[in-house]
Amino acid sequence: MNIRKTSGMTAVPAAQMDWLSDLPAQGLSPAQTLQWLNLWTGQGLLRHIDSALAAQLLRLDAHASPALLVAAAVLAQMEGRGHTCLPLAELCQPPVVLLGWPAAAVEGAQGLKALWTHLPAKLADWQTALQAHSPGSCLRGADAPDQGQPLVLGGTADAPLLYLRRYAGYEQRVGQSLLQRAGEALAVPEGAAREWLDRFFAPKAEEPHPTDWQKVACAVALRARLSVITGGPGTGKTYTAARLLALLLALHEGGSPLRVALAAPTGKAAARLKQSIDDALTRLSVPADAGLDLNALIARMGPARTLHSLLGARPDTRQFRHHAAHPLDVDVLIVDEASMVHLEMM
Repeated sequence: MNIRKTSGMTAVPAAQMDWLSDLPAQGLSPAQTLQWLNLWTGQGLLRHIDSALAAQLLRLDAHASPALLVAAAVLAQMEGRGHTCLPLAELCQPPVVLLGWPAAAVEGAQGLKALWTHLPAKLADWQTALQAHSPGSCLRGADAPDQGQPLVLGGTADAPLLYLRRYAGYEQRVGQSLLQRAGEALAVPEGAAREWLDRFFAPKAEEPHPTDWQKVACAVALRARLSVITGGPGTGKTYTAARLLALLLALHEGGSPLRVALAAPTGKAAARLKQSIDDALTRLSVPADAGLDLNALIARMGPARTLHSLLGARPDTRQFRHHAAHPLDVDVLIVDEASMVHLEMM
């Protein structure tokens, strides 16, 4: 049997690729497109689950456009790399750019470049192709009723985004929750807050008048149910977070102590967070008569935990013990490395 080989790829019998040598003038059929995607799966360019999604769409709609099948396979591949969605504009690029496939692999992948010549070249044409035939069975718009379509087309007219249905739902729920929390202002005793802010952020002798943005950040965070502290390495994120904790402790009212939890996506990040927060609180100068026991706060916080541990991940399921209906029993939650948190976990 004649076997053609590509460097670093699975060998594919020539008989399986002969049909690719002459593309029909009218372009590929959906069945031929799926055959092509399966071929690339065999060559290691796609995962089996990527081409399986395209096959599922073709079962739902026998007239699904080749563009829809290719876009679905690419979307599944991107999700496997940690991306939430696929900007349709990315599909206008060659696959070696879009998916970062090695140039040698693309040269050896039979018909890969040829296929892209039969796909839409412009963004508007991609949008039209995805919604061709019977889009209701495979794809819906973000504002359309959810009838179980596997794909969702969201974003804007100028920047459309293709989602897997599950991730479109995750993003919408997280967005709504963030907006709700950001819009709920908390009452703050202004006099006491100003006094503690001035104590924790005393002006530096060499810079008596500049705006202390870390002080401003803490003042703003006191009124919010949700705050984001962001910045590059060495910009003072831990410095700010530790002082915010001390402020919350100083202003905490009620008979029970302030309950604080620390968490991060990984064990290493959690350990680093705990050490940084503890060190920053220990170095914070507080008069003995101020009635603020930071050492007790450090002891009550205990170790920082991974998010899986904090939320109570249940073995062999996607479920957690803590969720919207059963929230954590804490007053303050600090999550480090939030950009690493998977959308489903968020």
